[in-house]
Amino acid sequence: MLLSNRLVENRVDEQIESTVVEYAIESPEHGEHRSSNELRKKGIFVSGSGVRSIWLRHHLENFKKRLKALEDKIATEGIILSESQISALEKSTG
Repeated sequence: MLLSNRLVENRVDEQIESTVVEYAIESPEHGEHRSSNELRKKGIFVSGSGVRSIWLRHHLENFKKRLKALEDKIATEGIILSESQISALEKSTG
């Protein structure tokens, strides 16, 4: 029981976690350190290793899985893609 409490204590705020997940889908081509830097510009402070930990919990730890999450979001929400998202999708098929 003590171990599970410690794990919860070490987690980031739910809002930060959801922002990191959203960013991973918005910019699947960015690695954890680039994502950390870009999020910092938006006032979200999480380290590269923190980003990686969040991605692992949400099965987004590699480019292929982040692209799959983007494709799923396209299918369910019908979003309009940015140039970088189109480029990332083209890389995966090309």
